[in-house]
Amino acid sequence: MLKIPADIRTRVSRRARRMHLRLAPEHYIELVLPQGASLRQAGIFIQESSAWLQKTRQTLAQRQNRHQQACRQFTG
Repeated sequence: MLKIPADIRTRVSRRARRMHLRLAPEHYIELVLPQGASLRQAGIFIQESSAWLQKTRQTLAQRQNRHQQACRQFTG
């Protein structure tokens, strides 16, 4: 059985017609599932989206580093 990585939040949506990944404004990765989608299907979708996930994780890490540097500069 394929597992969903711990750093991805999952949400079921009544309005969603297909699965999609997004970078939420609060700086986390969210997997949106339509009602009736199985965790197996979600795991396959995540595997197929591995390139996007890798790029997005790098973007998140860069944002966190910039934020930490800005906080250090501000606090002295």
